[in-house]
Amino acid sequence: MSEERNSKEAAAARALHESGFQELADRAKTADERALEIASEIEELWLALSPQKTDIDFESEIHNPFDYGQYSVEELEEQYSSLAEAENQDAPTWPLIEQLIRIAYGHVYSARLADLAHEANLAWNSVERASFWLGMSLAFARIGAKATDRPSISDIARAAAHARNSENRAIKESAFEWLDEHFGECKSKDDAAERLTKIVPVAFRTARRYVTQWNLSRH
Repeated sequence: MSEERNSKEAAAARALHESGFQELADRAKTADERALEIASEIEELWLALSPQKTDIDFESEIHNPFDYGQYSVEELEEQYSSLAEAENQDAPTWPLIEQLIRIAYGHVYSARLADLAHEANLAWNSVERASFWLGMSLAFARIGAKATDRPSISDIARAAAHARNSENRAIKESAFEWLDEHFGECKSKDDAAERLTKIVPVAFRTARRYVTQWNLSRH
């Protein structure tokens, strides 16, 4: 029964990402920009399920291990297979869901490296994989909420977002105002993001997302 449920959720995640992937890819100017969009969605999911944590925690616990080579996506996928076999798929626990989130982010990380190396096909392939694993993360998070009679993931996300939104909007507005005045002084988007972390209280990855969003808003 659990294997059947797991297969159904995988199929649902695959169908979800395939139905919207091409449209999303067409709208994005580069694989890197789409990867950043998915990274934002991954972060929002992780924060919604960990309402006491911040973007700094996400940077430390999810992003940095890839920077430091602590594990690879392939290793995470192998670990997921072992976890999935041991888990009750009708009531997935947080370690399994977080593993899916880590895998999705790992593919985002790979996509950005490939884009930096001008390997467009490889970058888009990693973007597609990131989209699929994000879909799996969302599917299992919903199952976990139902199985434990907890508030739905939407309710959790809304509650967490309500607490952060006012502050985040103010921070983002300040970031955009700074970019309006100083982006021309920066050598690159990464340089702008690095400088931005000294202006507003966000991690580099969030600052880099702001730079991309600001840039897109200018066209």
